[in-house]
Amino acid sequence: MFSRVSNKTLAKIAVYGAFGAISAVFYMRYSIEKRLRGQEYYTNALKLLQNHTGAVGLLGQPVRDRGFDLSDKVNFCDGREAHFEVTVRGSKDRGTYYFWARREAQQNTEDSKPATEESLQTTAGAPKGTWDIYRAELELKSKPDQRLVIKN
Repeated sequence: MFSRVSNKTLAKIAVYGAFGAISAVFYMRYSIEKRLRGQEYYTNALKLLQNHTGAVGLLGQPVRDRGFDLSDKVNFCDGREAHFEVTVRGSKDRGTYYFWARREAQQNTEDSKPATEESLQTTAGAPKGTWDIYRAELELKSKPDQRLVIKN
């Protein structure tokens, strides 16, 4: 009724299954990182770094981000606050770019009263408004005990 499957066939199935599962995890991680890199707070923070003459002078042109560690608890965004440690690289040096962002509440345009908590909520539960990078620092690999304040 049932035919015996050889150990070689079982080993192949296990290897292909493991390869498929690992590939799916890496693809999921890549797609999450890509989506986060496209967010307003992330792009604004990188523009801030790339437009800072002191940072560009230390890192060298072009300044590029090399990503962040999703598993690090320091990197987070809850819809109102965001904090990330991003690895950056230039032609002269590399380092870690730390930034903190906050979503500014949008004023209610129907009247001059401040917006209420209910009017700030979107369908996803995050407030409406633009992101403000309120703090940003750059730590160079060549000088790990010093940080250049980009914005404070």
